[in-house]
Amino acid sequence: MEGDSLKVALFGGTGFVGSYIVDELVSREHKPRLLVRPGSEGKVPKPEYCETVSGDIHDDYAIRETLYDCDAAIYLIAVIREFPKEGITNELLQFRGAQRAANIALEVGVKRFLLMSALGTNCGPGASKYFKAKHLAEQAVKNTELSWTILRPSSIFGDPRGFERPEFCTMLKKDMLNLVSFPRFLPFPAPSFFTGMNPLDSGNFELSMIHVTDVAKIFVHALEDESTIGETLELGGDRAVTWNEI
Repeated sequence: MEGDSLKVALFGGTGFVGSYIVDELVSREHKPRLLVRPGSEGKVPKPEYCETVSGDIHDDYAIRETLYDCDAAIYLIAVIREFPKEGITNELLQFRGAQRAANIALEVGVKRFLLMSALGTNCGPGASKYFKAKHLAEQAVKNTELSWTILRPSSIFGDPRGFERPEFCTMLKKDMLNLVSFPRFLPFPAPSFFTGMNPLDSGNFELSMIHVTDVAKIFVHALEDESTIGETLELGGDRAVTWNEI
């Protein structure tokens, strides 16, 4: 596929990572088509280069229209905070949504399918709903005849571009400011302040952070590189950094 212009269906293309993947697709002269929820039209990145389909991931007709005549699909929809009353749950959007998109892709003849999972994904005892849903989505895609590639980024950071998107460092800054304003409430950066058995180790565990532009480039490279078909790629930064450094 390298060197060919591809029409690519994106699910989650108006999100944090999705906006950067659209940038990279356009820079590589590919043609993005995005499924866009009604009311989110203003979040479409590079609208002059994108085709859009109005609908959501629960709408089989809209999914089919998004996938129609495409060469590939990329599924990016993720949930950081659940709102069950609004139908925003890990199971519905990360697992069932990916499963639905994968099955419809097969029906309409789109064989190439990239799924964004997450580093650490598992379904073992103690796994969070987030990781369980990612694991089930991976299995759903693997159990098809699609030419799939699964990408598992570690913690992603980068400019959220002014949108309310789940970007790691922006959320961390917000929570640390909340600590100053509301010190009675335990914030997200609590590991830095927890002493445990050995206070000298407070905040010294490590994470492998990766910038969103690198994630986008790797996604598009994997899309173009057929040797990645059937592979699960784990993505991290050049070096691990401690929580306190972050």
